[in-house]
Amino acid sequence: MEISKSELQIMNMIWQLAPCDASAVIKHLNEQTSTPQKWHDKTVKTLLGRLVKKQALKFEKQGRTYIYSPLIEQSDYQQTESL
Repeated sequence: MEISKSELQIMNMIWQLAPCDASAVIKHLNEQTSTPQKWHDKTVKTLLGRLVKKQALKFEKQGRTYIYSPLIEQSDYQQTESL
């Protein structure tokens, strides 16, 4: 599975926080970012959508909110990347 550097940052947040919504991911990413550039809502939601299409994430709709959970374990991803 091809996951970009930005998508991997999102996955790392999901692995830490799951289950969580996009706003929690954005908040935690921005708290951990030391650069002046912040993660924008639209960017994160686009990357979440890509990860769902790649079947790395699943989501459950709760009202107007999407709750994301990983479909792949962090250890499994790291093993495939190290091969």
